[in-house]
Amino acid sequence: MGSTVGASYKTGSVVATGADLTIRVVDFKPRKIVVTNETSLAEIEWHEGMDDGAAWKTVAAGTRTLEATTGITPEDGTSALPPGFTIGAEADINDTTTEILQWEAWS
Repeated sequence: MGSTVGASYKTGSVVATGADLTIRVVDFKPRKIVVTNETSLAEIEWHEGMDDGAAWKTVAAGTRTLEATTGITPEDGTSALPPGFTIGAEADINDTTTEILQWEAWS
């Protein structure tokens, strides 16, 4: 991703929904996003240049796969909504309504 000098960073947590979940509390369009499920310890990671909806997924056992459609999509801001990202209904990540997701985003 190159130099991080002057990069913006935000972190937060949300409850999983089992459906697409949009996070709009970021003050910038993210260039890197990492989401971790506190219960399953699975993680998805999206980097600038990846397709919308894609993400590298790593499960607790260490297996890593490229998810093509239920990963992460960065969101541009509008006059009414700030920028952010959408987390898809990915298995082991956002597939219930009882688990906490920790997220990090970088510009």
